[in-house]
Amino acid sequence: MDHLPRSEAATPSPTVRPSLWAVAGGKGGVGRSLLVANMGIQMARLGKRVAVADLDLHGSNLHTYLGLKQVKRSLENLVNEEMSSLAPLLLDTSVPNLKLLAGIQRPLKSSDRAPLVERFLRLSASLPLDYLLLDCGSGRSEETLDLFRAGQRGILVSTPEPSSAESLYLFTEALLQRVLASSLAPAEVQGFLRAREMGGSGSEGWRSFRSAVEQLRAEGGDAARKIQEALKPLRLRLLLNQVRSDADGDLAIILKTGFEKFFGLELEFIGEVEFDLSVLQSIQKRKPLSQQYPNSPSTQGVERAVSRLLTPFRDNGSHPDSITQDLAALDYYSLLEVEPTASSKDIQRAYQLLKQAYDPGSCFLHPLLSADQIQRANDLVETAYRTLIFLETRTEYDRKRGAGRGSPGSGGSADPPQAAVSAKEEHVGLPGKEETRPPVPAGSPEKEGDPAKDRKGPVTPSDNPVPGRGLPVTGASLRRFREALRLPLEVIAEKTKIRPSTLEALEADRFSELPAPVFLKAFLRQLASCLGLDPSVVSREYMDRMRGGGTPPRRQG
Repeated sequence: MDHLPRSEAATPSPTVRPSLWAVAGGKGGVGRSLLVANMGIQMARLGKRVAVADLDLHGSNLHTYLGLKQVKRSLENLVNEEMSSLAPLLLDTSVPNLKLLAGIQRPLKSSDRAPLVERFLRLSASLPLDYLLLDCGSGRSEETLDLFRAGQRGILVSTPEPSSAESLYLFTEALLQRVLASSLAPAEVQGFLRAREMGGSGSEGWRSFRSAVEQLRAEGGDAARKIQEALKPLRLRLLLNQVRSDADGDLAIILKTGFEKFFGLELEFIGEVEFDLSVLQSIQKRKPLSQQYPNSPSTQGVERAVSRLLTPFRDNGSHPDSITQDLAALDYYSLLEVEPTASSKDIQRAYQLLKQAYDPGSCFLHPLLSADQIQRANDLVETAYRTLIFLETRTEYDRKRGAGRGSPGSGGSADPPQAAVSAKEEHVGLPGKEETRPPVPAGSPEKEGDPAKDRKGPVTPSDNPVPGRGLPVTGASLRRFREALRLPLEVIAEKTKIRPSTLEALEADRFSELPAPVFLKAFLRQLASCLGLDPSVVSREYMDRMRGGGTPPRRQG
């Protein structure tokens, strides 16, 4: 191992600490290192001072994805030498503004791993960078978990495979246990573990993390509050790699809802990277993917993910409290994760996705949960679906919900599954049947004294041309329609929970900045419902136009 030149020993400290982005995957083979390398390239192209650090202590190869055959210096110097800065270990790459902290090539003794991580995290604060991306490696070792916890952005990488989803659940289980072990007293940790084991007689698994916190809250004491406080800084993102179809992309929704209901944690989806043969070709040529194939689908997917990561996290306020809410206390719309204005098609679509997450026969189940726990979540989803899918039971449920008696655990008499099944099915959005129009969204001109309410009569196509009814659905037409209703973009963002930056990109037809199709469709439907437009028409026409490169589809007749 080369020793560092003496001239490189002194490096001035920056005035601002670099932002740490930690990237991990529950298992190897998900493309984590490839993504870290190309995320770094994309950020450097935006003028950011970036370094990527290879902290896979069991098989470092990040340098390969940056086109480097050998490295002169690596993090092994932290093991062998006393260092006051990491700056001398920064290696140049072929990309301006992008540096590499190369990983250790030889086997590392277990006794050296924890000190190495501690020194790295302590010294990383003095690097003259804007961003530092950590390739945390695979597995669930304490060193990997501590590196991941240190990041201001925690990014989980998965592929659309059941084993990959299972590994993410297990990684998160280990991460949460690590957080609690460092935040709670030993007796409180033991109390939490006992709460997890109270899953019922004959149970072969554990209670979910969320259910255990619910149990502690019901028992009284301070443990549930301390857990809530310990998890407040935890913000998780998901990047889905090697996506081949829309069905593959559904895994993002399955994991997102699983993390919410089993852990009580929000999992923010930042994008998907398509399966692309350009990846293999770039590796074989030992050239960085983003340089060798800048217009490939995979490169564009990484670019969109970086753009979303650089947008500040928009906390909707639900994260700290959701972990202490009993699933049975959620209303049926929250259980199905749809808006109260959702159409029957929206409810059907949500139900089909949730079945993949909670059905006992699903291949995407949390591997540690008991059969009782899985069945409980599945039963709640079934009850919510069978109540909301039929017009009669949904109307009655909405009436009770408006009176404060509609949530399953609120003590009200929400309709049981048997009553929902017996309702007349001819009202469920069948062909030839007209669905009831969703109520006017709260905050729209018709409800809250907006200046637009002084207009004579309702808004009609002659007053304001309607996208999807005689007017092509474009970003510009949606923006003009919204402005005619006097609805600020901030109001739309608050009601739909869609980021303002995403809404701005949508209205400007900046397609490269929009999320993956499976999420964009949902956003379009939410926006349409908020504007009083037909969600199906708006979603279909906008997506068709985007696929056609921005040309409005030709109307029939």
